[in-house]
Amino acid sequence: METARRHFDNINIDLMYALPRQEVSKVRSRTSPTAIALGPTHISAYHLTIEPNTLFHRFNARAARRRRERPMQEEIENRLAGAGFQNYETSAFACRATVASTT
Repeated sequence: METARRHFDNINIDLMYALPRQEVSKVRSRTSPTAIALGPTHISAYHLTIEPNTLFHRFNARAARRRRERPMQEEIENRLAGAGFQNYETSAFACRATVASTT
């Protein structure tokens, strides 16, 4: 992030959730806070899907159990909103300051 900040004003983080064996508690205690603490101007939060011909598919990986997916998404959305990020698209969150400067 330090290197990126020296060269760019707008920095994105791709945040994946519903990973194999991932728990909601880890999203709450580590994933969301770490992403926010890094200070990006934009965060894309994507639910993992296992697609054919990928490494996950080849090794029979399974995404997090269905009952955990929605709570993970809600945790990320709530945490980002609380940190001043605006959800402007299904998986896209921009820092309010960034949104305001582009409108």
